Amino acid sequence: MKCFRFDDRFFQRGQTWRECLETWEPQRDSFLRFATQKTLLQKTLSALVHNQRGRRFAVLYHFASTDSELSLPAIGASFTRVDHIEVRFFNMAYFFPALHPHFGRLVPKVLALDPEGCAIQQWGPRPPEIDAILPETHPDLRREIDAQLRSYPRQDYLEALDRSLQQFVSEIPSSNVDLVTSIAGNDFED
Repeated sequence: MKCFRFDDRFFQRGQTWRECLETWEPQRDSFLRFATQKTLLQKTLSALVHNQRGRRFAVLYHFASTDSELSLPAIGASFTRVDHIEVRFFNMAYFFPALHPHFGRLVPKVLALDPEGCAIQQWGPRPPEIDAILPETHPDLRREIDAQLRSYPRQDYLEALDRSLQQFVSEIPSSNVDLVTSIAGNDFED
């Protein structure tokens, strides 16, 4: 399938972190309580500061997603802390028809975008170590999965989230220079 492009116009239609906070509806009190704690994912933040100058990120989420509710406060606080990256938040309730065919239903997803706006790497919907303890994802098990996610110790969840996102960010090529260097290193015939 062809790349979905987050061109400048579409990217700007996404919400800033502040707009995301202001429009959050379900479980608003608990979500805002977590968000006002401004929990920073230190390992992720370090990787963003050192590796991702000028990168754009798109974060897909949904109000009804327990994973979004648990992850977004820390993702928003951390990603918006770095001056030299740009991030927008896309609520799948509004962007589902455009984004679903390319990125599926499971959210949140963090997408690293190339200069043309194509996703070059994606993370989500939760850290693999937490995913491993949950039953297989199936619509009939959604309530059971949500209950398990909500009962998971918050600090342990955040630590797993930080390790997972730090690995994701570290695996993204740091700039176009890396791409040019890797191409220039190949032998081409004249």
